Amino acid sequence: MEKTCHILGSTTRYWDFHTEKKKVIIAIHGFRGTHDGLMYIIKELPEFRIIIPDLPGFGDSTPLSNISHTADGYTSFLKEFIEKLRLPEPPILLGHSFGSIIVSRFARDNPDKLSQLILINPIAKHGSSVLNIAGLAVVRTYYKVGTTLPEKTGRKLLSSRLISRLTTVSLAKTKEQYLRNRSHKEHLTHFSRFHSRNALSEAFRSSINESVGEHATHIPHRTLLIAGNKDAIVPPKTQYQLQKHFPNATLHVIEGVGHLVHYETPERAAEYIKNFLL
Repeated sequence: MEKTCHILGSTTRYWDFHTEKKKVIIAIHGFRGTHDGLMYIIKELPEFRIIIPDLPGFGDSTPLSNISHTADGYTSFLKEFIEKLRLPEPPILLGHSFGSIIVSRFARDNPDKLSQLILINPIAKHGSSVLNIAGLAVVRTYYKVGTTLPEKTGRKLLSSRLISRLTTVSLAKTKEQYLRNRSHKEHLTHFSRFHSRNALSEAFRSSINESVGEHATHIPHRTLLIAGNKDAIVPPKTQYQLQKHFPNATLHVIEGVGHLVHYETPERAAEYIKNFLL
């Protein structure tokens, strides 16, 4: 069921599934994503009520007002979002990629506002420690040029289908062609659904300058980490290091997939989630 609320100047669209269930999972998508990206996992979790917003500035949610589109700004958004839902008990929080930074920061700052934490392809370390220097420089330049060019030209660059395809190639590592095709299709459909170049730029800088590792030691909740062993953004060894920083975390590394676990192997991810929560 699609719903709307107004938070910090944003008209926020969110989707509420299996509303009769008692256990609630609030899921937060990654950078340049929308709620659609997590739908493949959601379909495998009928045992839970699942609520997924489009983050302000992306998809069907308008940008925030007078607050940045960063992990800090989105943490404030998430706090108000949960308060508006008036849930009978603290929810389980799930975050993918950049979403993992947001929910981890929220868990650190608001330990009484959630019950458990699920991080899919978590950003374990600061971006400059994960990406090679040349690769990071190229990505930084791309976003800098895209936000400084005239509006029409800059937006065209930032919405390039070629860039979307190259991004998918670098992130999706499954050998199953139909899964690679699905990842390409989803990115081509949703990768460029941002409302403003400013919001996109703010979110990008936050995504490479912050990490889950900064917050892990201060998160007491039971935490589930799900990663891909071919993740080019955050390799497995970094995920194992991250697990050690949490007081109480379980890590599952899935063979043969990369940074798009939610597209490449949603069934396996959902199985780990159910085993963790039930």
